Amino acid sequence: MMSDSSIDIKISGRNVAITPRGKLSINNGFDETRPVLNQFRDEKAESIEVDLTHCTHIDSSGLGLLLMLQEACANKVRLLHPQPGVASVLKTALMERIMEVVA
Repeated sequence: MMSDSSIDIKISGRNVAITPRGKLSINNGFDETRPVLNQFRDEKAESIEVDLTHCTHIDSSGLGLLLMLQEACANKVRLLHPQPGVASVLKTALMERIMEVVA
């Protein structure tokens, strides 16, 4: 079965823009974000922005991925424009206490 989920990553200097499409989980996201985690392990990124406009579902492993990104970039992760279902999961997981969530 083919997945219609994907993730785009753009790195500009020490700023990272991540755009997941479809489901964000360990199966769609971890391999793609590993280079980001490795690149910013020693020298932290200035910011990571995750545009959730096209993310239709996030599970606990997707939340874990966001937390790993936060650790890699010194608490400067912004979650942008989550769809209602994704926003509900973020709220239930209290992610707004850890990261900035921008509606």
